[in-house]
Amino acid sequence: MFPMPVMILFQHGDTLTFSIIDRRLHKRDTTKDVLQKVTLIKDIRLENPHRAHVEILEDLALHNYDVSNFVELHNAWQKTLDTKELNKRFFQELANWYFWAVENVTFPAGEEKDEDIRNATNVIRLITRLMFVWFLKEKGLVSDKLFNEKYLKTILRFKDDSAFYKAILQNLFFATLNSEMGKRKFIAESNGGKNSQHFVHNVFRYQREFIKAEETIKELFEPIPFLNGGLFECLDKETEVDGTKCRVRVDGFSDHPKNVLEIPDELFFGSEREIELNEIYGTKNKKYKVRGLINILNSYKFTITENTPIEEEIALDPELLGKVFENLLANFNPETKTTARKQTGSFYTPREIVNYMVDESLLAYLKAKLQTETQGFAGFVAFGENQPTMFGNEARIQQKFEMPVSNNRWHGKDESLETALRNLFSYTEDKHDFNETETEILIKAIDNCKILDPACGSGAFPMGILHRLVHLLGKLDKNNEKWREWQRLKAIKDTEEAYKIGDHKEREDRLLEINDVFENNASDYGRKLFLIENCIYGVDIQPIAIQIAKLRFFISLIVDQKASAETRTSVSVPSSALTDVRASANNARASANNLGIRPLPNLETKFVAANTLIGLETNGGLKPNGVTELEKQLKEVRAKHFGARTRKTKEKYRTEDKKIRSQIAELLKQGGINETSADLITDWNPYDQNASAKWFDAEWMFGIEKGFDIVIGNPPYFIMTKQSMNSIVLNSYLKNYDSIKNSSSKNLFILFIENAIRLLNKSGVNSFIVPEGLFKTRSYSDCVELLNKKGSVFNITEIEGMIFENATTGNVVYLFSRDSKMASKVYFFDSDFQIAEKSFEKQSYLEKMDVTKENSMVHLKDIAMLFKGMVVNDRKNSIFENRSGKNKDKFLLGNCISKWTINKNFYADYESLNIIGGTKSKLKHDIQPRILIRRTGNSLCCAYLEEKALTESTLYSCWSIQNEISNKYLLGIFHSKLFDNYVKKTIVTNEQAFPQLLMTDLELLPIPKAADAQQTEIAEIVDEIIEAKKQNPNADTGKLECKIDALVYQLYGLTDEEIRIVEGKA
Repeated sequence: MFPMPVMILFQHGDTLTFSIIDRRLHKRDTTKDVLQKVTLIKDIRLENPHRAHVEILEDLALHNYDVSNFVELHNAWQKTLDTKELNKRFFQELANWYFWAVENVTFPAGEEKDEDIRNATNVIRLITRLMFVWFLKEKGLVSDKLFNEKYLKTILRFKDDSAFYKAILQNLFFATLNSEMGKRKFIAESNGGKNSQHFVHNVFRYQREFIKAEETIKELFEPIPFLNGGLFECLDKETEVDGTKCRVRVDGFSDHPKNVLEIPDELFFGSEREIELNEIYGTKNKKYKVRGLINILNSYKFTITENTPIEEEIALDPELLGKVFENLLANFNPETKTTARKQTGSFYTPREIVNYMVDESLLAYLKAKLQTETQGFAGFVAFGENQPTMFGNEARIQQKFEMPVSNNRWHGKDESLETALRNLFSYTEDKHDFNETETEILIKAIDNCKILDPACGSGAFPMGILHRLVHLLGKLDKNNEKWREWQRLKAIKDTEEAYKIGDHKEREDRLLEINDVFENNASDYGRKLFLIENCIYGVDIQPIAIQIAKLRFFISLIVDQKASAETRTSVSVPSSALTDVRASANNARASANNLGIRPLPNLETKFVAANTLIGLETNGGLKPNGVTELEKQLKEVRAKHFGARTRKTKEKYRTEDKKIRSQIAELLKQGGINETSADLITDWNPYDQNASAKWFDAEWMFGIEKGFDIVIGNPPYFIMTKQSMNSIVLNSYLKNYDSIKNSSSKNLFILFIENAIRLLNKSGVNSFIVPEGLFKTRSYSDCVELLNKKGSVFNITEIEGMIFENATTGNVVYLFSRDSKMASKVYFFDSDFQIAEKSFEKQSYLEKMDVTKENSMVHLKDIAMLFKGMVVNDRKNSIFENRSGKNKDKFLLGNCISKWTINKNFYADYESLNIIGGTKSKLKHDIQPRILIRRTGNSLCCAYLEEKALTESTLYSCWSIQNEISNKYLLGIFHSKLFDNYVKKTIVTNEQAFPQLLMTDLELLPIPKAADAQQTEIAEIVDEIIEAKKQNPNADTGKLECKIDALVYQLYGLTDEEIRIVEGKA
């Protein structure tokens, strides 16, 4: 066996699949190999191949490569077939189109009066819906003809320049995919009075735009299955304001002459052209091209199946929806001309990181379940000496001590259990190492697991969770026998009360529903549906993100459904579950009448738009009488709504939901709970797709009372200031979150960490990807202290390089457990996402620099003052290179200094500066002499300032406040090799992107209490160096610096071996 790639060609009918298989030797068993990745170009039509396939194959042609063997060719092909490049090209085209579209569309004013924001939101929603339909087309559920411009000219009159969007897309969205097959029709003609169907949205409109309306509907729209799911619900709605009913148009689905909706046909079918986008992208004189959206989509190959860690098709998969939203099409901010993604600090997490975090979180959860779940009593075991006669123990005298033991074979075998679980998680191993009882424990644990992403964006982590749990269930229960039986037993338990009082129908319906799920769909469908219903939850502050997250789940369910036009009239149901065979047949016919496609579930109470960080104010959790029963009813109503298929049924449960919420709120008010909180519960409508709640509560929104087993995600990174945030929200955060009250860096992600701890149950696991400074700088020490107080961080994984495009910070992944006190292990992700445990050499000299252990040292803040320079608005027009007129105040930036010296000056008029942050006081800036410390960089770069000067925020200022300690002594220590080593190892933050030093860390630098003679010796050498640099900035002062190094080593008491380590000579 040797490490050799493999290429395989498959022909199936009139299509060809080209696969490149990457493998390596098994590290422990050299007779085996490990499958690393399979790259596929699937379903290449031998006749009339897709344009994208032709281009890919042309790129793989041998004449493009200078290679001498197959391994070299394989490596070259892998680079060519990198889906990241494919996705990036698509993103850029779509982004250009988006910015073109928002300037050329008109939507009804609706609830959003700002036209720019309204257009941005609606265009994103348009893209979301259309791309979902494109994936349906890929599955063969929607006809290609609907997107063929030449064909459309034979069925549409094109009287309206928005004919395609209105007559085709709106009718497809609202009157087809959201309307049951066999019940579709055009809106009734008005007879002079008010049309009874005026605000009914699941009937066709724009009849006059069709040449042969009824024939077209029958041929192109009627064969499309009803999908449900809420994605295609028209957002035009009737509402009530101050007791007056009114109608709000959002989508503008109306053929009334006064309908303002305009989505020009050229946005879909327009030929390529140049447009001006330099201002949006922040570029100059660059040419940008756009073309119609349908033309863009037609030029790429799509696949409905999301790629996995080991199988990747060279096509655009549903994950790109998330990337489109979070990387390119985030809601445009008309005020700052930036995207909301940057404004909110949200970034799309790479699939490799998502998979790793998902796996490690689930592994920790399942490991705990297997170790703690009782598997039976195995008796007693004797140990130790014979028992003595004491404490009334005469009856057992001379008997051995005994202790009860369990037959759980994993007790005390952490490593063996972890190995077995990793084997279960493996994509390449078919078998697993668990017995029947353990398998049932794992399946039960999976079904009972409650997982939340509190900033889910477009659903990367929830989808990662779903894929992994489906994979685990597939290995544990290949034929779904146990999973199906477990769902059946739960249904029986959930309907027990109704059954006892003679209502057998609810139980029968539930059992028949379960039977239909498993009998008439691919095996993964039943796994996915019940995992989505029972286990996975998401919250995001942006409603459009929630819509895209739900869309990805819809696609995932559709891919495993079997479309068929054949009518099935019978199904096989366990006899114990049946009391009405006719009901079973009717249920089967219902699916058959929809081409065998089950309508999608309603996910409004699984994914909600809300501010996760603001909770409800209650009276400490005490509930008035009657609330618990109403909560139970609300949970049942939402469970029924999840599976509701018809518009009428959904409305019924939504009305019940609102009624129960109102009753709960009234009882809460009577019980003394904050009236505002009670009203928030009443007013929160989970079914309003445009709304985002200003609060979040897992109990009221999801019915989760005891916390989540896993909280996972990528929280936003955002520095909170009075200028950047709503003051009411900021004050709420400062009031309710201890981790930022005293923090010098009030970053939003800290709040998500503290909130995650609150959201977990008593043994829950939290995993976030956060800025790498969390565990390295003092800025977040309160947050780290909270993590250590509430549990323990048992995994820290550092990441090489930058994983987020255009980000300004590096990242680290951590795993935290509420129920764990084990030591933390540190791992390292390289640029290829290969992981290894990080080893550390014990460096005793660092302990000698620990102020808490050494009485001979003090923190810098105890002997010196420090301040950060000022932040000036419009610096470009406020600071000048030459002194003239009013601009007489010397002004220094970070790039004005180098080691030891100041090499450049700028000038400004202090009175004219618009100072918006940092240190404003002129008195402080006038202090001299002082040491300047550059904020950026991965080492200390300091200079000696001997005159008055204003400094910018990229410089810190430092000076001694004790007469017995000189500034030049401090400067000498700062520039020693030992300090350079110490700073790099302990306080440099954001190393991967924009290395910098934080003042809170500088304040804690360990300074020796040196004798006067020692200080004088160092200060005199510093004088020599400064003088030499004044004479010649390029002067070689290496020998003088070596003298300082030797003196500093003595001050800290380093041994010869420790000095060799510092100097890299060990």
